[in-house]
Amino acid sequence: MEIELLKDFTKVVRESTIKRLIKVPEGYEHWKISKGSLSFAEIAKHLIDLDEWTLRKIKEPTLKAIETQTAIMDSCTREKFLQLIEDLKYTLEKKTEIFRFNKYKRFKS
Repeated sequence: MEIELLKDFTKVVRESTIKRLIKVPEGYEHWKISKGSLSFAEIAKHLIDLDEWTLRKIKEPTLKAIETQTAIMDSCTREKFLQLIEDLKYTLEKKTEIFRFNKYKRFKS
């Protein structure tokens, strides 16, 4: 039951993020609210990096912490931004597959 709640929560949160990213107007993909903050594209890339790290961490428990600077981009085209959104959908699928696989198992602490 707990695993289903976690799966549902993960899916709802990610779908909400994707829904909002899709609404970013063309030309604003790399806009930042302030110096030092992440752009919309960098936020998407950061989430992808975290998802990929999480999936690897599950397979390799000794994996070291992620370096968040990997999300920093110099620029982002609309085409690249839309690909990032597709990549977010893909990593969501991969994460929910893990929940299905672990449906009857408990996560180890």
